[in-house]
Amino acid sequence: MNREDRAKAEYLLGYIKAQQDAEDVGQRMETLRRRMETARRAAEDWSGGSAGRHGDLSDYFEKAEEIMEEWAGREADALRKMQEIEATIDSLEDAQQRRVLKLHYIDGMRWAEIPDAMHYGIDNIYRLRRLALKHLQIDTDTKC
Repeated sequence: MNREDRAKAEYLLGYIKAQQDAEDVGQRMETLRRRMETARRAAEDWSGGSAGRHGDLSDYFEKAEEIMEEWAGREADALRKMQEIEATIDSLEDAQQRRVLKLHYIDGMRWAEIPDAMHYGIDNIYRLRRLALKHLQIDTDTKC
């Protein structure tokens, strides 16, 4: 594989990384939401009778909201990256070339599994990959 094709393949691998990032952030956000809800319920139960800031969790909630906003931005960035990569693959004219790239870079199939899925020999899969990377139009300087 030449340097340009290697750069294109590296760019396409960004899909799975972005997907993992979005899932990780989503899980962290859900955990923080649950903790905030638990703290809200505890504060409501505890709020009667204490004086001053003893039972005040407003700083906690404010910081948690800031974190949630930051994470939501990271999740949105990851989803945009995934959409960008899918659109790049979808721009290929040849359906079989698109399918080969999607099976590997989007669905995460190993190259050795793709021949069975497409009912082709491994040599044809590698040929389709080579042609797909050759025809794929990306600006490797700005996207990789």
